[in-house]
Amino acid sequence: MLTRFRANHRRRAGEDGACDKEYRRVHMLRNVAVVGKRIINVAQAHEKQKLKEAVRDATRKIASRGLGE
Repeated sequence: MLTRFRANHRRRAGEDGACDKEYRRVHMLRNVAVVGKRIINVAQAHEKQKLKEAVRDATRKIASRGLGE
């Protein structure tokens, strides 16, 4: 009876270990997804800022050419 208890205990401990590994894997993937989303948001904000600067420079050039003529 004790050997059967030990065998069941080891089996359950193994299952718990597998569940723990799976939980850790899912948690890591979730963290990676969050970090990836933040990187994308920062890149989009950077591109938006560069586009605003390009438009601002272009309008200044057009305005200076118009005033110079």
